[in-house]
Amino acid sequence: MISILAESTRGQPLVLKTETFDADPGWDGRNNRATDPAPRQILQNFSFSSSTTNAGGPAGEIGGFITPAGEPAFYGKVIAPRSFNDPLSASGILNVPQGGGHTLIGFFNADTANEWRTPNTIALRIYGRGAYFLAYLEYGTGFWRAGGTSFGGEAAIPTGAADYPFSLAYDPNGATEPGSLTCP
Repeated sequence: MISILAESTRGQPLVLKTETFDADPGWDGRNNRATDPAPRQILQNFSFSSSTTNAGGPAGEIGGFITPAGEPAFYGKVIAPRSFNDPLSASGILNVPQGGGHTLIGFFNADTANEWRTPNTIALRIYGRGAYFLAYLEYGTGFWRAGGTSFGGEAAIPTGAADYPFSLAYDPNGATEPGSLTCP
């Protein structure tokens, strides 16, 4: 139940409105029910494949179908705990198919991963937007401090058949404190 007491204006009496919600009050609602369009089915189907060659190399790669969702879903190798005092690097070939999507590639703490902004992360963030994608280099600390940059000032990178070699490197002694994060 909600009760609202409206303030008097121009000498008019105060009005008390109480809503018990025993029937639909007919309030205005926008984007508050996922009926049009219907709710999107969350499908996560990604891991290692020994037979596919989507990234242009020999058979064997990581990939699949990834649905953007608030709940964490990941595929990764467990490594010994690291901190911002330790160097980290990863490299590979990236192929982003046409369509929408949202993927992080990099290092993270599975025990603290939640929602879209993850603490304890160094990653390349990929936003698929149909015929192109956007890429961002970012980090998140255990204190929820984050930073990053886009490539080419929000430049659209073509999706589809193109293969993009990438490397992600963190050097705790690079640049100035607290180090440098690069993705050439």
